[in-house]
Amino acid sequence: MRKMILFCLFIAVLAFFTGCSNNTSSDKVTSMHDLEVPEGFNFETTHLLKVMAYGPETRTLFVAQTNGVIVYKGLLDASAGFNETILLPTSICALDFRYNGEVITRNITPTTETVYLNFTATNREVLEDTDGDGVPDDEDDFPLDSLLCYLNEFPPQDTTRCRNYGTIAYEDRWPSEGDYDFNDVILNYYITECTNRWNSVRYIYFYLYYSVDGAGFNNGMYFKLPYDAGGYAYYNYPHSDEQFDAYLEDGNVYVRLFEAAQTYMPDPPTFHNTEEGSGFTQPLYFEIEIDLYDADMPDDPTIECFPPYNPYIVIDQTPGREAHFANYTPSNVVDIAWFNTQDDTSDPGSGRYYVTALDLPWGIHLPTMFDNPLERVSIINAYPQFADWVTSGGMTNTDWYNYPAEGNVYNFIEQASNILD
Repeated sequence: MRKMILFCLFIAVLAFFTGCSNNTSSDKVTSMHDLEVPEGFNFETTHLLKVMAYGPETRTLFVAQTNGVIVYKGLLDASAGFNETILLPTSICALDFRYNGEVITRNITPTTETVYLNFTATNREVLEDTDGDGVPDDEDDFPLDSLLCYLNEFPPQDTTRCRNYGTIAYEDRWPSEGDYDFNDVILNYYITECTNRWNSVRYIYFYLYYSVDGAGFNNGMYFKLPYDAGGYAYYNYPHSDEQFDAYLEDGNVYVRLFEAAQTYMPDPPTFHNTEEGSGFTQPLYFEIEIDLYDADMPDDPTIECFPPYNPYIVIDQTPGREAHFANYTPSNVVDIAWFNTQDDTSDPGSGRYYVTALDLPWGIHLPTMFDNPLERVSIINAYPQFADWVTSGGMTNTDWYNYPAEGNVYNFIEQASNILD
């Protein structure tokens, strides 16, 4: 795939995800330690939705936001139906399900688990299917390849605008708390999954930018993809950098993007893109291709099976000292001696990982770009709606990351808007 423009102006980014909740902001909570985190809240800005659909013909089911932005597409088989789990930003409040000329609209909340659809539209017209894979050419992203049918994009893309990238951000003092500015390591990502007639992923393409380094430590960046260990994976890393590695083990694909971040953003300055007036460091581009053969998601997929999967940092090149999103599983080489020390309250026996006693995380994921907090400015002060989003259990202010507090965030998006990838 050809590389495209990385970043758009901030106003274009805001248009992608429209929050459907009451956007209020708290003027009471100014410290992360004052947050009342509801039980079970994992700071997720995306959620999983199971879609079960039936129709009289084998045709493509398109799942789209009401503004037309497609979030998923796959084949609805007339005999077997459609039973797939898809990933959505929690800011989406309604979806259009399109099949064979028929549209069914459903309201969605961050807690919606399943939608059931029964389509009745029939169209007996024989449509051209050049590669004979059962998907008509006008619905097939790969009309000349019988092994591939659909290309799904994460975050979802509006083709009338330039590319939107998601955000992965970390604190790197685990198991000790940090300052909650979540700018120690920040990557921006765009990921595509190519699926076959049975909606199984066969190719994954990562387009990544290492964008922000507010760390004193020299950290590594990794991804864990939970795929059936019976499969095979092949990797293409255009940079041919000795830091890259990828392997299959314990039912997962592991990808090491880099093991020493300061190779790419060396001192001076100490920090990159976290302090106003210190200049702008151009994000570093990485591209990875993963080919999966006879491999698939687990039968009961979790959110770790979906983009950006399970990204994590290895702190200061210390083997086994890794920080993941809240309650995401560790790698196969984690050093469990770090668990439940200092501020960490991980308990592998109960599935509790990478949260403090107050259930605060060391990493966050956003389905879009954002202007990261300035150095040592807590995210709760950089984004006034963040506190209400947390205390509501993610039900309100679902697009809090679009509303920064002036003077408390680094002007990243505007400065990166002219960078070409």
